[in-house]
Amino acid sequence: MAQLGIGLAGSAVGAFFGGPVGARIGFAAGSLLGGILFPGDGPPDQVNEGPRISDTRVQTSAYGQYMLKPYGTVRLAGNLIWVSPIREVIQESNQDVGGKGGGGATLTTRTYLYYRSFAIGVCLGPITSYKKIWGNTELIYDSTTGNSSYANTRYLGNETQMPDSIVQSFGGASYTPAYRGLAYVVFNDMLLSNFGNSIPSLSFEVEV
Repeated sequence: MAQLGIGLAGSAVGAFFGGPVGARIGFAAGSLLGGILFPGDGPPDQVNEGPRISDTRVQTSAYGQYMLKPYGTVRLAGNLIWVSPIREVIQESNQDVGGKGGGGATLTTRTYLYYRSFAIGVCLGPITSYKKIWGNTELIYDSTTGNSSYANTRYLGNETQMPDSIVQSFGGASYTPAYRGLAYVVFNDMLLSNFGNSIPSLSFEVEV
């Protein structure tokens, strides 16, 4: 504001002595002087906001949906059986922009990242193994290489499997079923940015 005030004062003095032309010259000279005297009094800081989740859409989950009993090697679509709240992480970066003589503003770029844990019921167990897992069209787990793009725990659906520790950490040990007899997969804190900030449609190639 001080820089603007000195510029307006210079414009008034210039107009008195030189009319409109003098006013322009006076404003320029006043603004320059103000920038030297008040280097920190520059344009306002700016914030550039990235996209942010406005809802909590998830992969299809149907109450009472039947589970298949596969034989051989088959590819199946799962059913969402548990999901955690969304975890939001805000990342900021600052950049000095505009201004001369050290009086520039700061541009803050704010990016929102979203993470979620969830469990997908695949089929009736027990099964022998999970061979591959896809998220939308992306291969995110391949048993032949052991590579997994996202942390997950795979349950074969036997009658001795124990409750998952990730699900327990949200719901408590007393309220977490073991889903015995159900082959299912728990994904831990998946970054959703690669899937349009939503849980992807997952499919599983299993072997029985």
